[in-house]
Amino acid sequence: MGKAMISPQPLISQQEMAALMQDPIHEQTEEPPIELVFADPHPVVLDGLRRTFENDPGFIVKNCVHDGVSAWREIQNLQPDILVMELSLSEKDSLSLIRDLRDENLKTLPVIFTHASMLDVMGVIAVGVNGLVSKSKPKETLAECIRAVHHGQKWLDEEFAVHEMDAHDVPLTRSTFERLLTLRELSIVQLVIRGRSNREIATTFAIAEGTVKIHLKHIYQKLQCEDRVDLLSRIRRDI
Repeated sequence: MGKAMISPQPLISQQEMAALMQDPIHEQTEEPPIELVFADPHPVVLDGLRRTFENDPGFIVKNCVHDGVSAWREIQNLQPDILVMELSLSEKDSLSLIRDLRDENLKTLPVIFTHASMLDVMGVIAVGVNGLVSKSKPKETLAECIRAVHHGQKWLDEEFAVHEMDAHDVPLTRSTFERLLTLRELSIVQLVIRGRSNREIATTFAIAEGTVKIHLKHIYQKLQCEDRVDLLSRIRRDI
């Protein structure tokens, strides 16, 4: 009798073969687009931002507004992933918006897109802004910053800080900042320059008014000033 023909065992099963033939790219779940609200007092800037990001499938522009109160209303109504805003907004400034986002524990993350000077941005850095980009950078850089912030990263434009510090004749030189004052002290000086009271400064940074007075005492000592009036007069003379 001849030998019975025995079918060889397959190396892998049909199910395993089907799994191997699947395209892993198509199996991955696509990330939903990032929802944005833009806030900037300049209509031309808003129009440019809207056109740029509406043409990118990775983003959805929910709305564009011109002031801080409108931005806060849209955040509450639309709950976007990212708020991109100019540093100086009317009605409600960027510092207040960042503080309120933190206090309300909202999902919206703040990104500053600005031409402001180093002295101006100290306040938002100290209060905890998630992203900071200079308007001198291309829109691609802003998009990269937004993506990074959306994924839980911090994006602070270091070149922006250096460039703006060199390009503007700020009252206190960079070497004086770094040598004498802490970041928190720098931010407090900026708010003093803007005319904020001790109570308003305390509210901005969610600290006690007495703590602000202690910070100011240290600032006066380091800068050899008698008081707030002396500090402001020195700054004005140095401009």
